[in-house]
Amino acid sequence: MLENTCVTEVDTERVLFTKHGLHMKLKGKEHIAYKIIKMIKVMLNKVKSAPIEMKYTNDLERINNGTEGV
Repeated sequence: MLENTCVTEVDTERVLFTKHGLHMKLKGKEHIAYKIIKMIKVMLNKVKSAPIEMKYTNDLERINNGTEGV
């Protein structure tokens, strides 16, 4: 699975759908919206790894001293 994606199960309870079962009622749509909000909160609170830092100052010193690539 990709790092920035989440998959959630959709409930198929009869009370969430219209009589013919094809469309969701307002209650069903609210239920899915709640699940999406919950997943977004989880994704935003994930601890991400620290970025890789480049030693920019040392690179500039080597370029200025003429020792780049040695």
